Amino acid sequence: MWQIDGLNNESDVEQKFLYRFLTEAQPLGLGLPDSVIQTKANLRRFAVGKGAEQKLYYPDYVVVMLGLPLAVIEAKAPNESVEEGYRQARLYAHELNALFTPGFNPTKLVIASNGIELWYGYADHAEPLSKAFVANLGAYSLDVAALHDLISMAPKARDATNQRVREGGLGEEIAKLVNRSESRVRSRVEHVFAVVKRLRGFSKVRYRGPAKNGTRAFVALGLANIFMARRFLNG
Repeated sequence: MWQIDGLNNESDVEQKFLYRFLTEAQPLGLGLPDSVIQTKANLRRFAVGKGAEQKLYYPDYVVVMLGLPLAVIEAKAPNESVEEGYRQARLYAHELNALFTPGFNPTKLVIASNGIELWYGYADHAEPLSKAFVANLGAYSLDVAALHDLISMAPKARDATNQRVREGGLGEEIAKLVNRSESRVRSRVEHVFAVVKRLRGFSKVRYRGPAKNGTRAFVALGLANIFMARRFLNG
């Protein structure tokens, strides 16, 4: 579970909770790499709001993948309204989407937190999908799982690569166990390609047309299957 003690101002919520929540390995966090999280220093200011309420604004973080802004994250101090942070994040997401061609709106997710509550939802919906309490976010939280699916470029695809583990982090042992388990599964699939590349000379291949290259690949994969099953065949 995430601790909310010691969060005294907006900077604490931003750095001690939100950034850690974004980068902490699953299942406690979203497991995002540092490289996809853009901070205020790299963000463009937009005029948000109307009339007397209009002001230049930029959020605390924007998640950018493949050059597309996918999520806007806003932090508020514990004594401030998370509702206002959610509203500002939605307005900024609207301005980001306006930079792209009509009908293409890459910024779909907004997140706001004051260290006590965490709201998240779609940028084009006034009402958030969920209003979660930070203290209830943990390894088995449905909100963490839902956020991970929403922020992913391909929600239906599972990332089976090893996730970064923070030494001394909240989920260190859990993350290491998940990494080991996924490595064992992945090795069963990847081993055949190692055989093809190392034993069948497929490390470097000249292009000789789809027919010749395809035939060589199919033959190499077939021979690799025989090689990997040699113990059963010889027995």
